[in-house]
Amino acid sequence: MNRAGGLKIIGIDGLPGAEGGAKSVEDGKINATFLYPNCGKEAIETAVKIMNKQEVPKKLTLQTQRITKDNAAQFVGQ
Repeated sequence: MNRAGGLKIIGIDGLPGAEGGAKSVEDGKINATFLYPNCGKEAIETAVKIMNKQEVPKKLTLQTQRITKDNAAQFVGQ
């Protein structure tokens, strides 16, 4: 059974450059992907607060960017 015609492929590697997910979207290999922050800054800030016995939120929501055929080109060259 060939489902490729109706199957959408979505990745989580929105990295820029020739090998990244943004290029795969631009080339039509996948339908979309997401670019997300690496959380390093937030992790360090949270660790410092914990060490200083400050309250920290139980949940941190980080901003992601959806990469589709319409905007992939702007991410490929980054």
